[in-house]
Amino acid sequence: YNALWTAVDVIAERIRTLGFTAPGSYKAFSNLTGISEAPDVPPSAEKMLDDLAEGHRKVAKTAQKVVKSAQESDDEVT
Repeated sequence: YNALWTAVDVIAERIRTLGFTAPGSYKAFSNLTGISEAPDVPPSAEKMLDDLAEGHRKVAKTAQKVVKSAQESDDEVT
């Protein structure tokens, strides 16, 4: 969590460097994601792990879809 929170600024700077406006609110971020927020009532530890694994699968699938475009732009880092 802490690493992801710290990475937000780095990611936002990269988005700006590429000439786009970085999302600046939780609402803006939530409109860009396919990963659902957890409900207000905390789920069981097992459910949290299942959700985390599913989120990672979705991120990996998205990365696989866009890697060719990134390679063609010589910008795999982004």
